Amino acid sequence: MKSAILAIVGLFVSGGFFYHPASAGQYQLGVIDSFSGSNIASAVIGNSGWYAYTNQDGSMTTANMVTGASTTTAVPASGSYALSAVSSTGEVVGTALFPNGTVQAFIGQGGSLQLQPFSVGPAGTFSSRATGVNAAGAVSEEFYSFSAGFIEGAVLKPNGAVSFLAANTYTFGINAAGTVAGATNANTSGQQTAVAWLNGDYADPPTNLGMPTGTGGASGFLNDNDRIVGNNFNTLGTSYLWVNGKTSVIPYGAGPIDSQGEILCDDYNNPGNFFLLKPDGSQNPVDIIGGIPAGSYSFSGINDAGDIIGSGDLNSNGDSYNFILTPVAVPEPASLSFLAVCGSALLLRRRRFR
Repeated sequence: MKSAILAIVGLFVSGGFFYHPASAGQYQLGVIDSFSGSNIASAVIGNSGWYAYTNQDGSMTTANMVTGASTTTAVPASGSYALSAVSSTGEVVGTALFPNGTVQAFIGQGGSLQLQPFSVGPAGTFSSRATGVNAAGAVSEEFYSFSAGFIEGAVLKPNGAVSFLAANTYTFGINAAGTVAGATNANTSGQQTAVAWLNGDYADPPTNLGMPTGTGGASGFLNDNDRIVGNNFNTLGTSYLWVNGKTSVIPYGAGPIDSQGEILCDDYNNPGNFFLLKPDGSQNPVDIIGGIPAGSYSFSGINDAGDIIGSGDLNSNGDSYNFILTPVAVPEPASLSFLAVCGSALLLRRRRFR
């Protein structure tokens, strides 16, 4: 089944003519794997064709839509694995959850998976999470330690060095320039402030993104052009976008953002109405062919080819699924005109030689 999905995905990604992935609006739904029981359905997507997902048996698969390469990694059977990000080189990071309550960051690539030792964090670290990874291999993380004010964000660099951000900071991801999006919770009151450490400068204090403080999250997604999308539980249905020092309101629930600045959104007042919000404010609907089954699901990422990945209960039956939405390639007007001209020329040629 997985090879068939890869073939289908590769077919659609190849597109045709002068196709732009976000122009058509129609998407093909493909279920990667289904789950029941305690295993976690989790899937992430990156650029250069890479995506990764967990399997029913607990293993993790990293695959490439362009090359067709696919590697499945066995993981300790006692744990469940939640994926956070996959880089454009196929490196995957996330968090492992074990029955004894241990929560531990992991890094995987090329068929191997490594649990990160707690000794990487501050003294007394008892829990860790990996939240993002970029093409250079830098990983954004969080360490939980009583000696560090309970939680401390950090960046693990490719050479193994660690840059600790500040006490009571969270991270949500890291981009190609080393910018880390996150939040501070300096007063430990549960009210978080959206911040960013820009362009690999991890000195304190970080840049305040000018978004309202909120409970349960303050910033969530960023792209390689330092566009940062934020949201929090205090303003459901309203999100925020930070670009070059300016913050604007997005009157929708906003999620992943691609490098072109297109943001995957949902209309909070009209559940199931998903669309891509473009930088000029226009919208391209996410029209799933045949419709998406009723259920509870979420989108975890979008790449620059327009492919969208997510997880959830698609049938309202208590089971979970990893799925991918692939844009259906259709010729743009320029392509249609080109085909029409070629077609006319062919007809004329046939008439001449009758």
